[in-house]
Amino acid sequence: IQPEFALQRIPPPEVFGQAGGRDGLLAWIRQTRSLFEDLRLTVEVGPIVAGEMVAGRWLAEGAYQGGIPGSSAPAGTRVRFHGNDIWRAEGGLIREYWLSDDLLDLMHQLGAIPAS
Repeated sequence: IQPEFALQRIPPPEVFGQAGGRDGLLAWIRQTRSLFEDLRLTVEVGPIVAGEMVAGRWLAEGAYQGGIPGSSAPAGTRVRFHGNDIWRAEGGLIREYWLSDDLLDLMHQLGAIPAS
């Protein structure tokens, strides 16, 4: 990962808060993993490679451990949600990362927002 690494999250919110770059990405990964025991990511599509671009679709599964404001789900609740990643390399290192995940579905599963 390049020092000038940038992440774009669709939809927002920003995942890094104030910290960006490589350190921000690592902090976000640690935070996400702390919320879900035995978090497992399975690649469902890809990787699809075109030049310096790589794309893929994944499924995340794990047991919720608590910690998301507004969630009514008890610790141990099993969840699963999907996402898509697109990476752009520059000089052989990751320069940009676009993340789109189904947080609406996850928040429904956790009772943080009512299911429609």
